[in-house]
Amino acid sequence: MKVFSLIILLFVSSKCFQNEVLHKVEYKAETRGASKNITITKNNCIYKTLSKSDEFKTSTEDWQTITKLVENLNLETLKNLEAPSSKSHVDVAMQASITIIFEGKTIESAYFDDGNPPEELKKLVEKIIKITSK
Repeated sequence: MKVFSLIILLFVSSKCFQNEVLHKVEYKAETRGASKNITITKNNCIYKTLSKSDEFKTSTEDWQTITKLVENLNLETLKNLEAPSSKSHVDVAMQASITIIFEGKTIESAYFDDGNPPEELKKLVEKIIKITSK
């Protein structure tokens, strides 16, 4: 019985954020002299660099895809993910991170090189970049 209770507890705790309402996802990349900020909500997407700013409507399909990709992440381990490269340590690449914001809860990933996220974040980062390149 204790083992069964432990399994249930682990399952429920790993899904605790999936019951929350997703408000927005932010992708930030920066280094000396350059930055890129992308904020995606259910209604709009804001893309900013040092030299330009653009805002457009988020499609229902794109938001559903973002939501599904976030649901598939293990949010409790996001801050401990290993970056596959470290070029941002010597300013060869911008240092990037993902922030996922729910009602009352904010989860930020570990830093990684812009364009080379940890495998766990790869699909989400690719989708975010694709949305802004339409």
